[in-house]
Amino acid sequence: MRSLLPNHFRFMIFVNIYMAYTLSLFVILLGWIGIQMYKIGFTIWLSHKVVAYSICLIAIGAFLRILLFSIDVHTIRGILPAAAYQMLFSVAFICWCSVLFCVAIYWMELVETAKLSSFKHKRLYSFFLLGLSYVLLIPTCIAFSIFQDSTVILYLYNIAILLVILAFVSMTIYFGIGLRRMFQKSPKLNHLKVFLKKILNHMILCSIIFVLSALSAVLFLILGSNRWWYIAIHASIRFEEFALCGCVLYIFSRKRPPTPERSRENSELKKVPIVFAASASLRKMDDSTITLSAEEETREESNENQCISKEEGEDAPTRLELVISSLLGKRLANLAKEPDADNGTEIACLQNIKGVTNFTGMLMIRD
Repeated sequence: MRSLLPNHFRFMIFVNIYMAYTLSLFVILLGWIGIQMYKIGFTIWLSHKVVAYSICLIAIGAFLRILLFSIDVHTIRGILPAAAYQMLFSVAFICWCSVLFCVAIYWMELVETAKLSSFKHKRLYSFFLLGLSYVLLIPTCIAFSIFQDSTVILYLYNIAILLVILAFVSMTIYFGIGLRRMFQKSPKLNHLKVFLKKILNHMILCSIIFVLSALSAVLFLILGSNRWWYIAIHASIRFEEFALCGCVLYIFSRKRPPTPERSRENSELKKVPIVFAASASLRKMDDSTITLSAEEETREESNENQCISKEEGEDAPTRLELVISSLLGKRLANLAKEPDADNGTEIACLQNIKGVTNFTGMLMIRD
């Protein structure tokens, strides 16, 4: 059934829905940034300068979107001057395009991590990429805010944005293909494969969103004169902005996995409490079970120091394993010298404990 409301009122309802939809997207984005910074901590964010710079620019762009859409959506209500609105509206584009070139710098770091290539002048590349985004966007944004009725300026503004998109997509394709080839050739990257694959997938998703944004810009040039299409195309662009910022935040929030050596050390450290628990249970035995004279303790310490002073390798047992093994061996030797019918059960028990201890030590060494 066709609405009985006049066309103007129906259009304003559509505008209000668009305003609430846009505000919801960017409030979620700002909230996600705040939660991540609170959970991880400001110190860690600030220690990574490229990441901190990018996160701040994403937050500034999202805040400007919330501010402008809360006051006046595309100056439809006539609250803000058109020139001031267009200038602030374009600042968010400048911030986010600058973030995308920070992602390009992040690409360089990933490529160096994968040993695909090395950039001796990475800082020079960084300044060039960031400067390129500002050189392309700032003059066109200023001109567009001053000469809003000029079709030439509108085309130049969209061409500048498309050039930034093309540069980012080209870098994504180039480095993405190179990283996939490295995965297939180098087995040393197995511990980074899952990590880099997630990053690569989101880089590709960023490129797809960029292509959709370019199509939206072309449709806007063709259909933007109709006010209904004007709002509908802008609604799709707002979602593309939100998805793009979300992908970048996801990329920057991924932690590089530890190297195999570091993960091996962590796994060995996790096994230490098991051995300490075994030694604690041995200490609960009677004083008559494990006894050493002062001379025997001195001799054991000297033997331990000699074993520790040797060159440590992957097959060398730990000091704790040597102590446990020597104590059990000494007790078994004492029981063998004192034949007694009641000693059979204790000897069998100690032999089992010693066998389990040696087997555990072998497993720890092999791991």
